[in-house]
Amino acid sequence: MKPQTRAALGLIAAIALGFIFPEASKWVWSIKYFTMAMLTLAFLGVRFNFKVIEKSHFLLLAAMLGISTAAYFCLLPLGVQYAQLGWIVGLAPTAMSAPAFIAIIGGRVEYTSVSVVLTHLLTALALPLLLPIFGGSHGSVQTGQMLLSIAEVMIVPLIIVSCCQRLPQKTFQSILKLKKFSFPLWLIVLFIAAARSAQFFYSQKGITILTLLGILTISAVLCAINVFVGERIGGKDRHREAGQSLGQKNTTFVIWAAVTYISPFVAMGPMMYILCHNFYNSWQLYHHKDKSADSITVDSIRKENILVQDAPQQKIAAPIK
Repeated sequence: MKPQTRAALGLIAAIALGFIFPEASKWVWSIKYFTMAMLTLAFLGVRFNFKVIEKSHFLLLAAMLGISTAAYFCLLPLGVQYAQLGWIVGLAPTAMSAPAFIAIIGGRVEYTSVSVVLTHLLTALALPLLLPIFGGSHGSVQTGQMLLSIAEVMIVPLIIVSCCQRLPQKTFQSILKLKKFSFPLWLIVLFIAAARSAQFFYSQKGITILTLLGILTISAVLCAINVFVGERIGGKDRHREAGQSLGQKNTTFVIWAAVTYISPFVAMGPMMYILCHNFYNSWQLYHHKDKSADSITVDSIRKENILVQDAPQQKIAAPIK
Protein backbone atom coordinates (compact mmCIF):
# COMPACT_ATOMS: atom_id res chain seq x y z
CA MET A 1 0.00 0.00 0.00
CA LYS A 2 1.32 3.43 -0.93
CA PRO A 3 2.34 5.78 1.93
CA GLN A 4 -0.17 8.47 0.93
CA THR A 5 -2.94 5.85 0.94
CA ARG A 6 -1.91 4.65 4.40
CA ALA A 7 -1.86 8.25 5.63
CA ALA A 8 -5.35 8.95 4.30
CA LEU A 9 -6.69 5.73 5.85
CA GLY A 10 -5.01 6.67 9.11
CA LEU A 11 -6.85 9.99 9.18
CA ILE A 12 -10.19 8.32 8.51
CA ALA A 13 -9.51 5.64 11.14
CA ALA A 14 -8.59 8.22 13.80
CA ILE A 15 -11.83 10.14 13.25
CA ALA A 16 -13.90 6.94 13.16
CA LEU A 17 -12.35 5.62 16.38
CA GLY A 18 -13.08 8.94 18.07
CA PHE A 19 -16.78 8.47 17.30
CA ILE A 20 -16.66 4.86 18.51
CA PHE A 21 -14.95 5.78 21.80
CA PRO A 22 -16.42 9.15 22.87
CA GLU A 23 -15.15 8.55 26.41
CA ALA A 24 -11.70 9.59 25.12
CA SER A 25 -13.02 13.16 25.22
CA LYS A 26 -11.81 13.36 28.83
CA TRP A 27 -8.34 13.85 27.34
CA VAL A 28 -9.39 16.97 25.42
CA TRP A 29 -7.14 19.11 27.63
CA SER A 30 -4.10 17.38 26.11
CA ILE A 31 -4.84 18.64 22.56
CA LYS A 32 -3.11 21.93 23.42
CA TYR A 33 0.14 20.17 24.35
CA PHE A 34 0.06 17.75 21.42
CA THR A 35 -0.45 20.76 19.16
CA MET A 36 2.56 22.51 20.68
CA ALA A 37 4.65 19.38 20.21
CA MET A 38 3.57 19.07 16.57
CA LEU A 39 4.31 22.73 15.84
CA THR A 40 7.74 22.36 17.43
CA LEU A 41 8.57 19.38 15.21
CA ALA A 42 7.17 21.12 12.15
CA PHE A 43 9.01 24.43 12.70
CA LEU A 44 12.29 22.52 12.83
CA GLY A 45 12.07 22.21 9.06
CA VAL A 46 10.86 25.68 8.12
CA ARG A 47 13.08 28.31 6.58
CA PHE A 48 12.10 31.98 6.46
CA ASN A 49 13.83 34.40 4.11
CA PHE A 50 12.58 37.98 3.73
CA LYS A 51 14.15 38.14 0.27
CA VAL A 52 11.60 35.74 -1.22
CA ILE A 53 8.49 37.54 0.05
CA GLU A 54 6.31 38.54 -2.88
CA LYS A 55 3.24 40.72 -3.29
CA SER A 56 1.14 37.60 -3.74
CA HIS A 57 1.98 36.51 -0.19
CA PHE A 58 0.07 39.52 1.16
CA LEU A 59 -2.77 38.82 -1.25
CA LEU A 60 -2.95 35.30 0.19
CA LEU A 61 -3.24 36.74 3.70
CA ALA A 62 -6.03 39.03 2.55
CA ALA A 63 -7.74 36.09 0.84
CA MET A 64 -7.64 34.09 4.09
CA LEU A 65 -9.49 36.85 5.92
CA GLY A 66 -11.86 37.46 3.01
CA ILE A 67 -12.79 33.81 2.44
CA SER A 68 -13.28 33.11 6.15
CA THR A 69 -15.52 36.18 6.55
CA ALA A 70 -17.49 35.42 3.38
CA ALA A 71 -17.94 31.80 4.47
CA TYR A 72 -19.37 32.96 7.79
CA PHE A 73 -22.03 35.18 6.26
CA CYS A 74 -22.87 32.76 3.43
CA LEU A 75 -23.43 29.90 5.87
CA LEU A 76 -25.21 31.97 8.52
CA PRO A 77 -28.70 31.14 7.10
CA LEU A 78 -27.94 27.45 7.89
CA GLY A 79 -27.20 28.28 11.51
CA VAL A 80 -24.54 30.01 13.59
CA GLN A 81 -22.51 26.85 14.12
CA TYR A 82 -22.24 26.19 10.39
CA ALA A 83 -21.16 29.82 9.91
CA GLN A 84 -18.51 29.45 12.62
CA LEU A 85 -17.35 26.20 11.04
CA GLY A 86 -16.78 27.90 7.68
CA TRP A 87 -15.04 30.84 9.34
CA ILE A 88 -12.57 28.75 11.34
CA VAL A 89 -11.69 26.60 8.32
CA GLY A 90 -11.02 29.68 6.21
CA LEU A 91 -8.73 31.13 8.87
CA ALA A 92 -6.54 28.01 9.17
CA PRO A 93 -2.89 28.67 8.20
CA THR A 94 -0.86 26.89 5.53
CA ALA A 95 -0.03 23.28 6.40
CA MET A 96 3.52 22.47 7.45
CA SER A 97 3.53 19.73 4.83
CA ALA A 98 2.84 22.15 1.96
CA PRO A 99 6.53 22.87 1.19
CA ALA A 100 7.24 19.14 1.07
CA PHE A 101 4.39 18.56 -1.34
CA ILE A 102 5.46 21.46 -3.55
CA ALA A 103 8.97 20.02 -3.68
CA ILE A 104 7.57 16.72 -4.93
CA ILE A 105 5.59 18.31 -7.78
CA GLY A 106 8.47 20.58 -8.79
CA GLY A 107 7.34 23.91 -7.33
CA ARG A 108 9.26 26.58 -5.44
CA VAL A 109 9.73 25.43 -1.85
CA GLU A 110 10.89 28.83 -0.55
CA TYR A 111 7.65 30.50 -1.60
CA THR A 112 5.50 27.99 0.27
CA SER A 113 7.77 28.05 3.33
CA VAL A 114 7.26 31.82 3.61
CA SER A 115 3.51 31.24 3.30
CA VAL A 116 3.68 28.81 6.24
CA VAL A 117 5.31 31.39 8.52
CA LEU A 118 3.20 34.39 7.46
CA THR A 119 -0.15 32.58 7.63
CA HIS A 120 0.63 31.17 11.07
CA LEU A 121 1.46 34.66 12.31
CA LEU A 122 -1.81 35.98 10.83
CA THR A 123 -3.89 33.22 12.40
CA ALA A 124 -2.21 33.67 15.79
CA LEU A 125 -2.95 37.41 15.73
CA ALA A 126 -6.43 37.23 14.18
CA LEU A 127 -7.97 34.47 16.30
CA PRO A 128 -7.96 36.23 19.68
CA LEU A 129 -9.25 39.44 18.08
CA LEU A 130 -11.96 37.88 15.90
CA LEU A 131 -13.13 34.97 18.06
CA PRO A 132 -15.34 37.18 20.25
CA ILE A 133 -17.00 38.50 17.06
CA PHE A 134 -17.34 35.40 14.88
CA GLY A 135 -16.70 32.60 17.36
CA GLY A 136 -19.28 33.56 19.93
CA SER A 137 -16.78 32.76 22.67
CA HIS A 138 -18.14 32.10 26.10
CA GLY A 139 -18.43 35.16 28.26
CA SER A 140 -16.00 33.81 30.86
CA VAL A 141 -13.20 33.81 28.29
CA GLN A 142 -11.66 37.23 27.71
CA THR A 143 -9.73 38.33 24.62
CA GLY A 144 -6.61 38.79 26.73
CA GLN A 145 -6.83 35.23 28.01
CA MET A 146 -7.23 33.88 24.49
CA LEU A 147 -4.31 35.97 23.25
CA LEU A 148 -2.04 34.58 25.97
CA SER A 149 -3.15 31.00 25.37
CA ILE A 150 -2.78 31.22 21.57
CA ALA A 151 0.55 33.02 21.92
CA GLU A 152 1.73 30.20 24.18
CA VAL A 153 0.80 27.56 21.62
CA MET A 154 2.62 29.44 18.84
CA ILE A 155 5.57 31.08 20.60
CA VAL A 156 6.79 28.28 22.87
CA PRO A 157 7.48 25.98 19.86
CA LEU A 158 9.38 28.81 18.14
CA ILE A 159 11.52 29.37 21.25
CA ILE A 160 12.27 25.66 21.53
CA VAL A 161 13.18 25.48 17.83
CA SER A 162 15.39 28.56 18.12
CA CYS A 163 17.27 26.92 21.00
CA CYS A 164 17.61 23.64 19.11
CA GLN A 165 19.04 25.40 16.06
CA ARG A 166 21.84 26.80 18.20
CA LEU A 167 22.99 23.33 19.15
CA PRO A 168 25.90 21.63 17.34
CA GLN A 169 24.92 20.52 13.85
CA LYS A 170 25.22 16.83 14.67
CA THR A 171 22.92 17.21 17.66
CA PHE A 172 20.43 19.24 15.64
CA GLN A 173 20.36 16.60 12.91
CA SER A 174 19.57 13.99 15.56
CA ILE A 175 16.68 16.13 16.82
CA LEU A 176 15.36 16.42 13.26
CA LYS A 177 14.82 12.67 13.28
CA LEU A 178 12.03 13.21 15.81
CA LYS A 179 9.95 14.78 13.02
CA LYS A 180 8.78 11.30 12.06
CA PHE A 181 6.56 11.36 15.16
CA SER A 182 4.57 14.32 13.80
CA PHE A 183 1.99 12.18 12.03
CA PRO A 184 1.28 9.84 14.99
CA LEU A 185 0.79 12.92 17.17
CA TRP A 186 -1.62 14.30 14.58
CA LEU A 187 -3.63 11.08 14.64
CA ILE A 188 -3.89 11.33 18.44
CA VAL A 189 -5.17 14.92 18.16
CA LEU A 190 -7.75 13.84 15.58
CA PHE A 191 -8.87 10.91 17.73
CA ILE A 192 -9.40 13.03 20.86
CA ALA A 193 -11.07 15.89 18.96
CA ALA A 194 -13.37 13.44 17.19
CA ALA A 195 -14.22 11.83 20.53
CA ARG A 196 -15.14 15.24 21.94
CA SER A 197 -17.28 15.96 18.88
CA ALA A 198 -18.92 12.53 19.18
CA GLN A 199 -19.79 13.18 22.81
CA PHE A 200 -21.42 16.43 21.73
CA PHE A 201 -23.32 14.80 18.86
CA TYR A 202 -24.61 11.92 20.97
CA SER A 203 -25.93 14.37 23.56
CA GLN A 204 -27.84 16.42 21.00
CA LYS A 205 -31.10 15.61 19.27
CA GLY A 206 -31.58 16.09 15.55
CA ILE A 207 -27.95 15.51 14.57
CA THR A 208 -27.71 12.69 12.02
CA ILE A 209 -25.39 11.28 9.39
CA LEU A 210 -26.84 13.91 7.06
CA THR A 211 -25.32 16.54 9.34
CA LEU A 212 -21.89 14.99 8.89
CA LEU A 213 -22.39 14.81 5.13
CA GLY A 214 -23.38 18.47 5.18
CA ILE A 215 -20.18 19.38 7.03
CA LEU A 216 -18.16 17.32 4.55
CA THR A 217 -19.83 19.12 1.64
CA ILE A 218 -19.11 22.54 3.13
CA SER A 219 -15.47 21.56 3.71
CA ALA A 220 -15.13 20.28 0.14
CA VAL A 221 -16.56 23.51 -1.31
CA LEU A 222 -14.25 25.63 0.86
CA CYS A 223 -11.29 23.50 -0.21
CA ALA A 224 -12.12 24.04 -3.89
CA ILE A 225 -12.56 27.79 -3.34
CA ASN A 226 -9.27 28.11 -1.47
CA VAL A 227 -7.32 26.28 -4.17
CA PHE A 228 -9.02 28.21 -6.98
CA VAL A 229 -8.47 31.64 -5.40
CA GLY A 230 -4.89 30.74 -4.48
CA GLU A 231 -4.07 29.71 -8.03
CA ARG A 232 -5.57 32.93 -9.40
CA ILE A 233 -3.47 34.96 -6.95
CA GLY A 234 -0.31 33.06 -7.89
CA GLY A 235 -0.84 33.63 -11.58
CA LYS A 236 1.05 31.78 -14.28
CA ASP A 237 4.35 31.57 -12.39
CA ARG A 238 3.16 30.74 -8.87
CA HIS A 239 -0.24 29.09 -9.36
CA ARG A 240 0.82 25.76 -7.82
CA GLU A 241 2.61 27.31 -4.84
CA ALA A 242 -0.12 29.87 -4.08
CA GLY A 243 -2.91 27.34 -4.58
CA GLN A 244 -1.22 24.95 -2.15
CA SER A 245 -0.48 27.76 0.32
CA LEU A 246 -4.14 28.79 0.53
CA GLY A 247 -5.68 25.36 0.02
CA GLN A 248 -3.60 23.02 2.17
CA LYS A 249 -4.39 23.92 5.77
CA ASN A 250 -2.74 23.24 9.12
CA THR A 251 -5.99 22.31 10.81
CA THR A 252 -4.37 21.20 14.09
CA PHE A 253 -4.24 24.74 15.41
CA VAL A 254 -7.84 25.66 14.54
CA ILE A 255 -9.19 22.31 15.80
CA TRP A 256 -7.68 23.15 19.18
CA ALA A 257 -9.13 26.68 19.01
CA ALA A 258 -12.57 25.36 18.00
CA VAL A 259 -12.72 22.72 20.75
CA THR A 260 -11.42 25.18 23.36
CA TYR A 261 -13.27 28.39 22.49
CA ILE A 262 -16.25 27.59 20.23
CA SER A 263 -17.76 24.07 20.17
CA PRO A 264 -16.98 20.45 19.22
CA PHE A 265 -19.45 20.79 16.34
CA VAL A 266 -17.30 23.51 14.76
CA ALA A 267 -14.17 21.37 15.17
CA MET A 268 -15.67 18.88 12.73
CA GLY A 269 -15.15 21.37 9.90
CA PRO A 270 -11.34 21.31 9.99
CA MET A 271 -11.40 17.53 10.46
CA MET A 272 -13.47 17.01 7.32
CA TYR A 273 -11.32 19.53 5.45
CA ILE A 274 -8.29 17.28 5.98
CA LEU A 275 -9.96 14.47 4.08
CA CYS A 276 -10.94 16.78 1.23
CA HIS A 277 -7.51 18.26 0.67
CA ASN A 278 -5.68 14.95 1.05
CA PHE A 279 -7.94 13.59 -1.68
CA TYR A 280 -7.01 16.58 -3.84
CA ASN A 281 -3.31 16.08 -3.08
CA SER A 282 -3.57 12.46 -4.17
CA TRP A 283 -5.17 13.58 -7.43
CA GLN A 284 -2.38 16.12 -7.97
CA LEU A 285 0.25 13.45 -7.44
CA TYR A 286 -1.44 11.14 -9.92
CA HIS A 287 -1.78 13.96 -12.45
CA HIS A 288 1.85 15.04 -11.95
CA LYS A 289 3.10 11.49 -12.29
CA ASP A 290 1.19 11.13 -15.54
CA LYS A 291 2.75 14.28 -16.99
CA SER A 292 6.25 13.96 -15.58
CA ALA A 293 8.95 12.07 -17.37
CA ASP A 294 10.47 11.24 -14.01
CA SER A 295 7.96 9.20 -12.05
CA ILE A 296 7.54 9.66 -8.32
CA THR A 297 8.62 6.55 -6.47
CA VAL A 298 7.08 5.23 -3.29
CA ASP A 299 10.40 5.80 -1.52
CA SER A 300 10.48 9.47 -2.49
CA ILE A 301 6.93 9.95 -1.21
CA ARG A 302 7.80 8.25 2.06
CA LYS A 303 10.88 10.40 2.40
CA GLU A 304 8.92 13.63 2.01
CA ASN A 305 5.95 12.63 4.23
CA ILE A 306 3.59 14.34 1.83
CA LEU A 307 0.28 13.91 3.63
CA VAL A 308 1.43 14.58 7.18
CA GLN A 309 2.13 17.79 9.04
CA ASP A 310 5.80 17.73 8.16
CA ALA A 311 8.42 19.30 5.92
CA PRO A 312 11.49 17.89 4.13
CA GLN A 313 14.42 18.06 6.49
CA GLN A 314 17.30 18.24 4.09
CA LYS A 315 15.67 20.71 1.72
CA ILE A 316 14.27 23.43 3.94
CA ALA A 317 15.78 22.98 7.38
CA ALA A 318 17.51 26.21 8.44
CA PRO A 319 17.32 28.70 11.31
CA ILE A 320 14.24 30.88 11.57
CA LYS A 321 15.34 34.49 11.47
